[in-house]
Amino acid sequence: MFSYRFFLKQAWNITKRYRHLWFFGIFAALTAIGGEYQIIAQSANNNLGGNFINGGIFVLYNLFNPSLYTSIHNLAAANPSAFWSLISVFALAAVLIIIMVYLAIISQAA
Repeated sequence: MFSYRFFLKQAWNITKRYRHLWFFGIFAALTAIGGEYQIIAQSANNNLGGNFINGGIFVLYNLFNPSLYTSIHNLAAANPSAFWSLISVFALAAVLIIIMVYLAIISQAA
């Protein structure tokens, strides 16, 4: 009779031996789950009449809008601390996104 006991015991021993890979496994699992939730959120958003593509086009349009740069210049002139706070938040968000993408790629490889 076939039993999974041998395979489960071997898998448990491998899991205990390579504990440093747990982080990558958990991150890879969370990355995969995030894709499932994104599909669910997108289908719910489409049911409401919105679309992620429309939001992307809106952001892309505003990047080429000269009034955006004028308002950023006015913010920098009027309140430099708020301007640098805004820049630091965007820089922090960019660094976190880069780290998450890096970890997702490394976790899939590990």
